[in-house]
Amino acid sequence: MRFLIVYDIADDQRRSRIARILEGYGTRVQFSVFEFNLSPGRRVALMAELRSKDLLPGEPAGDSFTVYDLCERCYAETDRFGRVRLLDENVLVF
Repeated sequence: MRFLIVYDIADDQRRSRIARILEGYGTRVQFSVFEFNLSPGRRVALMAELRSKDLLPGEPAGDSFTVYDLCERCYAETDRFGRVRLLDENVLVF
């Protein structure tokens, strides 16, 4: 299951904590953008870890945290330019 997480968090400490967790699950492609190829169970575990540490923004905070699902066709048709770190195409993390 491929997906992106994109976030904008004002608090440096909280943003760093989120990044450390995300680095354990996926590939950083920009400062606040991570790409993932995880099993459904591993995706649930990632989101549960972020929730349990109270790192996801709540309302009406000005911060944002968005998960974008990437279907296989969409991922295959993605255009990439410049320096790009790609996920290992053959690795699904369980």
